[in-house]
Amino acid sequence: MLKYFYLYLVAFVYLGCGFQEKDISDDLDNPLGDVNTDCGLPALIFKPSVHYLVPDEEFTAPLFLSDSLESETLYGGFKTTIFFDTGIVDLKDVRSGQFAESTRIPGVLAAGGDVVALSDVNAEAMHGAAALCPEARTYDDAHEMLEKESLDVLYSIVPAFARTDVEIIAAERGIHLFSEKPQVLDMALGWRIEQAIANGGVVSTVGVRERYRPLFQEAKKWLAEKRVVHMRFQSFGGLPGSVHGSWWDEIDKSGGRALDWGVHATDYLRFMTGLEVVQAQAFYHQPEPYVLPLSSSLHYAFDSGATALLSFVSSSGKTGSQGMPGGEPWFVIYCEEGVLALHGYERLVADGAVVYEADDYDPWREQDRVFAKAVRVGDASLLMSDYRDALYSLGPVLAAWESSRLGGQCVDVAQFMKV
Repeated sequence: MLKYFYLYLVAFVYLGCGFQEKDISDDLDNPLGDVNTDCGLPALIFKPSVHYLVPDEEFTAPLFLSDSLESETLYGGFKTTIFFDTGIVDLKDVRSGQFAESTRIPGVLAAGGDVVALSDVNAEAMHGAAALCPEARTYDDAHEMLEKESLDVLYSIVPAFARTDVEIIAAERGIHLFSEKPQVLDMALGWRIEQAIANGGVVSTVGVRERYRPLFQEAKKWLAEKRVVHMRFQSFGGLPGSVHGSWWDEIDKSGGRALDWGVHATDYLRFMTGLEVVQAQAFYHQPEPYVLPLSSSLHYAFDSGATALLSFVSSSGKTGSQGMPGGEPWFVIYCEEGVLALHGYERLVADGAVVYEADDYDPWREQDRVFAKAVRVGDASLLMSDYRDALYSLGPVLAAWESSRLGGQCVDVAQFMKV
């Protein structure tokens, strides 16, 4: 098993031991070629596909390369921890643990990471995650974990309402940070975390994964040099419940779909157009007995003068592809020079003609791979977004939420964010 692990993944060379670059262009037929390191351990090249192992099952996952394999350089592995503290005592609430199990841990392992510790106040939430990395030590207190573990990376996928000073302490200790979105509900805490990242000189990113998807990159290319007039995003889902079952059902903690998907939609628009939100307004409709809004309408004004409308609707009606009724697009971007529509993750349609058909792609895995490389080489410029940039995708959504509390009063985003 160990030999198989060495052949198909990578020999772990912890960052603290030092490492040496190796251009693998001449070694593609010799995957066992040694690279000398300060630790005296061999390092092995990544193959075009990476095998990673979990108990009783083997997976093969594609290794998505944003640059050519010939130009890829070799670095050692890294030690990481998955911190998915739900902040909830209710043992039935395992939402964050399941998220770690299904997405983040497989991505870390595929990128060559060694998960050495897990933390959650809810022990049940860690059961499935711990099975994927049985050697990892478990904690019910993240502060104790940071005191006892020597880490390179912290993956924080804590619900935004439960964030405290854990990321601050980690960054101050030189631990690189992957923060799931939304990062916080309080902009003041977000800026404190950002300041700790800057002071600690660590690599950071946030889970705005779709920037890595070729479809959005192609949309960005199409929009280059065009003058955007208006943008529209719409998201449909089923009716919420009438009984509080977990933190997600408490609007003051989860923010509902308008926060969860609003951060994504805002980030996609910023990424594709290069524009920034300067004014935000919102209206929420939450009749009894529902625990979450049935509709949320967010209105933006951008620094160019362009406008946007983001709609989040819950209904019992049937929806089609990507949750959209009648095959309607997720995004429509109106420009002086034409109109671009994004139909889910499937295709781009410009002025009625299909200009891009997407292949299957896993942006989760690509973001983990690029983040791992950025940590190994110490080059944050490889990433498509860092913690600070992601605050500018979060801030407008929180400002809009505040507008809804004020009866739809327009909110100055910079003033709200205290930039």
